[in-house]
Amino acid sequence: MLRYGLTILLSAFLLFMVQPLAAKQLLPELGGTATIWTTCMMFFQVALFVGYFYAHCLRLFFKPTNCWLIHCCSLGIAIWWLSWQPVGCHESATRELSWAVTRRLFSMIGIPFIVLAATSSLVQAWHSVSHPYQRTYRLYALSNLGSLIAL
Repeated sequence: MLRYGLTILLSAFLLFMVQPLAAKQLLPELGGTATIWTTCMMFFQVALFVGYFYAHCLRLFFKPTNCWLIHCCSLGIAIWWLSWQPVGCHESATRELSWAVTRRLFSMIGIPFIVLAATSSLVQAWHSVSHPYQRTYRLYALSNLGSLIAL
């Protein structure tokens, strides 16, 4: 239970810590207008939904051991994504500011954020499969605690 709890706590902490940091990186070049902040919030909500959908599809279509392997590979890809800066990441945002912010956020942290968003849900699902007689609600509370600490 301890390793599940620590994984979920760290995952939720990182998930909510990354959002303001990534948005603040855009401020020197693009400014702090309401469009920037609204677009950042929209991006993070959509990426969170995609992460939850990814976790749902993994649980629905694969066995738990295969889910674990696929998610570990996804974590590896996410770490590689962070070390690799895509071409066109620093393009000018003169035409459509919302799309420029969305593209920039995706190129900076899109894949890692989606994988991180799926981690808590997957770990809770794996705990419920491996420990069917224990309640997983405590893990959900740890997820909320990690989010609160990050905020």
